[in-house]
Amino acid sequence: MSPAPGSIALIDPLTLLGHEVLQRMQGLPQLGAGLLLLHTRLEEEHEIAEIGDSPRLVPPLMEEGDLEGCAAVVVASDTPSERLSRLLPFLDRNPDLPVVDLSRLELLWEKTVPLAAPAPRRPAPPAVRVAHPCLVATHHIVQALRDLGPTAITLTALEPASIHGKAGVQGLARQAAARLRGEPPGDLVGGETLAFSLVALPADELMEEASLILQGLQVTVGRGAGGWFHGHAVLLGISFTEPVEESDLLERWMAAEPIAMEENRLRLDAVTDREAVLVGTPCLSADGRTVAVTAMVDGLVVGGALTAVELLMSLL
Repeated sequence: MSPAPGSIALIDPLTLLGHEVLQRMQGLPQLGAGLLLLHTRLEEEHEIAEIGDSPRLVPPLMEEGDLEGCAAVVVASDTPSERLSRLLPFLDRNPDLPVVDLSRLELLWEKTVPLAAPAPRRPAPPAVRVAHPCLVATHHIVQALRDLGPTAITLTALEPASIHGKAGVQGLARQAAARLRGEPPGDLVGGETLAFSLVALPADELMEEASLILQGLQVTVGRGAGGWFHGHAVLLGISFTEPVEESDLLERWMAAEPIAMEENRLRLDAVTDREAVLVGTPCLSADGRTVAVTAMVDGLVVGGALTAVELLMSLL
């Protein structure tokens, strides 16, 4: 099987992220026309995706030739596999091919550079990965304050079970049910028991990525995973060279896209399907040089499918 010339290959359209990307690409003629769908599960059977109101077969990625002639590749996989590894020689032979990776899997980590938004200049090679949702949120929050002279930022990223795909969501549900019955939690999610818990995780990779996304700032990063299904939260501390007023912050955030200021308390269940970074009320230190603020995003959208489509369009 060979794709139509100029088509965009979407790898694993039936994952949580793949489904979100597919829905957005369908609404954009320059992306949705001639779309090539492939899956990387071990099974040989075709999967079925919904394109508009019609079903569409999704064959397995069998060989490099399945991708020849594509104009770009978007990877939405949530599990490493032998099939997915077949991408590597194809990408090596096509170094100028635009690639957008949402998988954040180790397989493509060294071949991509993280971006939170389209870069001023097209990366060379044009192989990028969508930055962690909490870093995408932080980028937008800090970018709006650049004229105030931020110097340092401390962030703690809190991740939901859905960062591990459908298996993570289903695993958390089983853990919760088992714990309510007084039984051992059984299935692990990302190697952890998350139901009714919060786990501090290593942040080495997130720190590496943050230093690239938040250039020019001193950055300190923490990371945790909790027992909820969807929604990322980020706890921020931002330092400035000179004192700032709360009105300085609010004015800039209210004028910035895609930030949405929330007058009421932030709640994770309010972020679902929102194409915005929800920002709570800031709290300033006594000297006005440090602010603490909480933000939340739907990581399947912001730092997910929405960001991926924005990056893809900037590369084409």
